[in-house]
Amino acid sequence: MDKDTFFTMKLSIRVKEVSYLLKKSDLKKVAQIVGILYSTFTREMRVDDYFYHQSDKEYYPFVVRRRKY
Repeated sequence: MDKDTFFTMKLSIRVKEVSYLLKKSDLKKVAQIVGILYSTFTREMRVDDYFYHQSDKEYYPFVVRRRKY
């Protein structure tokens, strides 16, 4: 995956592709593979409230559950 593909692909597909790459590498290495700065990479991956789960080495959507009163 290159920089242009990373920024133009649909977000849900990007998350799946990056999560696949993370199974074999860490965040900094994936940012190098894509060809962007680590800070830019992590910021772009948090778009639409995705978060990185360290022990799973995968991105997940952040879901807020509301309490019933």
